[in-house]
Amino acid sequence: MTVNGLKARMSANIIKRWIIFFILTLGALRSDAQNIDFDLLQGQPSVKIPFELKHNFIVINVRLNGILPLHFIFDTGAQYTLLFKREYADILRIPYVRRIPILGADLSQQLYAWVAQNITVDIPGRLRVRNDILIFEEDYFKLDELTGIFIDGILGGDAFKHYVIQIDYRKQIMTLTRPSAFELPKGNYRSIPLAIKDAKPLLPASVVLENNIRVPVTLLMDTGSGIPLLIYASTHPDLSIPEKTIVGQLGKGLGGYLEGYMGRIKVLELPQELTFNNVVTSFQKLDTIGHAVNLSYNRNGILGNQVLRRFNVIVDYPDSTLYLKPGRNYKQKFKYDRSGLIIFAIGHDLKEFYVNTVIPGSPADEAGFEEGDLIRKIRGLPVSLFDLSSINRMLMKRQGKKIKMVIERDGVRMDKTFRLRDLF
Repeated sequence: MTVNGLKARMSANIIKRWIIFFILTLGALRSDAQNIDFDLLQGQPSVKIPFELKHNFIVINVRLNGILPLHFIFDTGAQYTLLFKREYADILRIPYVRRIPILGADLSQQLYAWVAQNITVDIPGRLRVRNDILIFEEDYFKLDELTGIFIDGILGGDAFKHYVIQIDYRKQIMTLTRPSAFELPKGNYRSIPLAIKDAKPLLPASVVLENNIRVPVTLLMDTGSGIPLLIYASTHPDLSIPEKTIVGQLGKGLGGYLEGYMGRIKVLELPQELTFNNVVTSFQKLDTIGHAVNLSYNRNGILGNQVLRRFNVIVDYPDSTLYLKPGRNYKQKFKYDRSGLIIFAIGHDLKEFYVNTVIPGSPADEAGFEEGDLIRKIRGLPVSLFDLSSINRMLMKRQGKKIKMVIERDGVRMDKTFRLRDLF
């Protein structure tokens, strides 16, 4: 197998942002099919939608055109519904309206997608969304490999922008309520004003970096992002990248590499005295075109599920208000990989694993791991007994913990041992 695709866990979120930026500039899809006169709830005051929280993504089981069962990520950071795998559209014989070009991440290579109109997506709770969708000519995301779970597309926020959405991460239930039936929540909820732009919720916050300067920022509330926080370092003079980071080409997709950084910020402050310390944070520099697109949204970064899942979340789209209630895990420390291994899942059941990236100077690098190594055993057990999430959790454990693996390289098996430690 050729090792290519995404280069780090944060890559899917960054690459997704690039795709959606250029989709919006093209104006490829129509949003008028889902308007305020269309009653998505079909007379019901509210509907409960079960989901699975996997790899910090909200995954909903849907049916495309009422037939094909698929797995979509619910993504408040995306406006439209996206299908990653064209073969599914071909199975259903979905007609395409037109083929459109999309610029790759290097802003030079042209890639392509197809627009399909009036496609239905059935959601648990007897909900049926009908809208235009974008179908990628190839699966540029490869989220299956990245997450170890089957992901077929994105369910964007445009279909729900006339309703109130409550997300209970602990019970894994999303509740969709019509505004006339919504009652202000009781208990320890904090209200935060939102700006809604293109069905995307933006909220005010502040960050404190290593220079101890408090910087006001605007963040996209992004349930389609599995990371805690992403900061566009070049959007404010005081948003500098910390010295202690993992640096390198952290993403390859859509025709080019994306340079990224991973580190921590001292403090993340949300309104109503909701504060987090030592937050694991991704940093990205934007070039001129990225700046222009990002400035049109007036935002400095992304707030992802690793922060949002610490709350019971209510997004009142019509009233442009976010309600947050701290949960049991509100004060948990933010963890990140301590091995230096970026592992991807492959195979028909995603139960085979290979090393996609080895971070230079990390414990895995010092132990002699190389890109493309196949993992055969972990702690003496066959890898078939694990999934990608359990492997990643193991690599986040305490400093000093010994990890033993058996890998295969060019048909030769080798024993590898290293101890976990902080990388930043």
